[in-house]
Amino acid sequence: MTAMNAVTKRLIAAGLAGAWVWACSPPKPTDGPLRLVDPSLRIGSSETPTRALVPTDENAAIDPNSTAQFPRATIDSDTRPVLQMYPRVSLASARPTACSSDGRGSAVFDLGDQLPSAQHVLLTVLARLPTGTTQISTSWAPIVRRDGKREVDLAFLVSPPTPQVMLTVMAQQVPLGGRTFYRSPELRIPPGASLDFSFGILEEARDQGPVRFSIETCESSECSMVFEEILDPTDDPVPSWHARQISLANLAGHTRALAFETELIHRNGDRFSMPVWANPTLRPEPTASEPERHNLILLSIDTLRRDHLGSYGYHRDTSPFLDGQLAPQGTVFDNLTAEAASTGPSHMTMFTSLPTLVHRVHGLRSPEVRLTTVAEVLRAAGFETAAFTENGPLAHHRGFELGFDRYHENKNRGNPNPIWSPNGEADETFRRGREWMLEWIQQRHGSPFFLFLHTFQVHAPYQPPEAYRDLFPNTQSRSLAELAEGSPGWNKRERSVVDYDREIRYVDDKLEELVHWLAKTGLVENTILVVVSDHGEEFFEHGRRGHTNLPYETLLRVPLIFYGPGIPWGRRIREAVHHLDLMPTILDLLGVPASTPLWGRSFASLLREEAPRPEGQGRPIFSTAWALPKGLQPPALAVRVGSRKLIRFTDADGLQQRYFDLDRDPMELTDLHEEFGEDVAELAALLDRYVEDSARLRETLLNGAGPDNGGLRLELDPEREAKLRALGYLGD
Repeated sequence: MTAMNAVTKRLIAAGLAGAWVWACSPPKPTDGPLRLVDPSLRIGSSETPTRALVPTDENAAIDPNSTAQFPRATIDSDTRPVLQMYPRVSLASARPTACSSDGRGSAVFDLGDQLPSAQHVLLTVLARLPTGTTQISTSWAPIVRRDGKREVDLAFLVSPPTPQVMLTVMAQQVPLGGRTFYRSPELRIPPGASLDFSFGILEEARDQGPVRFSIETCESSECSMVFEEILDPTDDPVPSWHARQISLANLAGHTRALAFETELIHRNGDRFSMPVWANPTLRPEPTASEPERHNLILLSIDTLRRDHLGSYGYHRDTSPFLDGQLAPQGTVFDNLTAEAASTGPSHMTMFTSLPTLVHRVHGLRSPEVRLTTVAEVLRAAGFETAAFTENGPLAHHRGFELGFDRYHENKNRGNPNPIWSPNGEADETFRRGREWMLEWIQQRHGSPFFLFLHTFQVHAPYQPPEAYRDLFPNTQSRSLAELAEGSPGWNKRERSVVDYDREIRYVDDKLEELVHWLAKTGLVENTILVVVSDHGEEFFEHGRRGHTNLPYETLLRVPLIFYGPGIPWGRRIREAVHHLDLMPTILDLLGVPASTPLWGRSFASLLREEAPRPEGQGRPIFSTAWALPKGLQPPALAVRVGSRKLIRFTDADGLQQRYFDLDRDPMELTDLHEEFGEDVAELAALLDRYVEDSARLRETLLNGAGPDNGGLRLELDPEREAKLRALGYLGD
């Protein structure tokens, strides 16, 4: 029997004939780890990704390093690239669907030409109610042909009953016959090789029974089993990924294909399976001659304003560890400006070195251009990559997951209040980060890592853990000095600031635990730690609390501290830097060339032993604000050169401008635009050029990556929608 015939038999048995093909190919080089999900190694499949980040031209060239091409799967809020995923489409009701008095209803959805090979689909039904989005059912349904149409019948129950409801139905194709099969291209097995992978069963199929997972190494049609395990999802209290590592050292020097197969053990017409293989990676044995490369941890403390840290002159002891160890043993930047006054835009700019006017990740919009993230570049250079966030705007399907082999969103399901726990989420996020680094240590595969940690702990609502609620009693915040004690609302305002400061102290303690753990494991000797924030917070300096306001300095001036090997001790840098500069600086520090043009500038030279450059007149620094008070049209723009700053926004009366001299008026309380006409004109011209340059770059990227997706609004899952409302990102 030929190899092709043997494979065809397997495909037919798995019910996948015609859906999966492969071609003979030369053995792949094995200088570093080979990730079988990478586009350059996906010869084994004719599959198209189930969710492309950006609509692309079918004939456009595919970047072999672009992780936007990966299929991905999520189990327990942990998203990973996988060998194969089950096609999924969204079917939205065109008009409200009527319900009976008890909340029961029915609807028919037309699949059209979507999922053409599917005979059954798994339906997940989301209902938009006045109280928000809720998931009301998941069911397995046949596709019925009526009058030339392919339709799905849906019966549902809404609780509490409502007269009519808008429905969104996610229809997902699942494997026929309860089996899947995937075969890699032929690979040359290096000396001392190991195969790392994870596997699991999607939560939608959790109650469908155990699945057998197996891996074979194949030479032509002859295959040998190297891994077999039965996974019964009901044995797991919480659905999870299962990580394994197997040795292929006995095959060193041989050429083999890897075959991944799954089978639902108790098969019948009413059962289905949704097994997935995550990021199988063939790793060569590390050699002693390989130069040691630094790891890097990027820690983002959301909503942390710079002037509430002792290192930046704050009077309360909010950050004793950061002030007493990280700052004096690292380098502090005194003049970092945020890209935007909200979470999504600033983080995407940190990840891509693109302005928000180019990537357009704000509100609930997805990227409008093809992105290359810092994680993608590092991953392509052989780094292990992982991210642990706390849900909210950093959704894994908005482009933030690009380049990460693990993207975990902590939803605190184990706490009584999973949306916002007074016990804090920083502890859990940092714990998961430590666990992942411990796995990295135990694997000892020689690759460096890039780890992103993000916590909303300091974000409103300010609910410090119980042990911190007696800190800083009876002390007024200097940021509220202009508010007279005893004036209406003073106590409420002061309590907000005190609780905010208590949250900072809690995160500082968690940061101390993390750094001490790095020292205990020895990672501190070879790991650079970067502490940054995405934006600040206002406490009524301009009439509001939070960060829904114009781009004032209270929202834009954020901390930045570098700590670790090669970072100068006790250095303070006054030169103006921006979120745009983080990606090129990180790549520069790690010795990895950028694979795409970057808007920002590397300031790595300031972090080496050379003396810092003297502070000059300063480059123009631009920022935006997208969440604005009612009546203002986003975005509001800001430009600062030295101490001169211009804010531009649009209200009902048209274009407005405010000019401030930050040396004389650091709180931006006095608008001087009528008195300094020449300065206003100069800064306005800079803003005009910034907008033009951004539009030009955006158009260039759009032409290279496919059509504009129109800034599609995301269909929110109920948990994320509730979290965003709790954080203040969605109105009632």
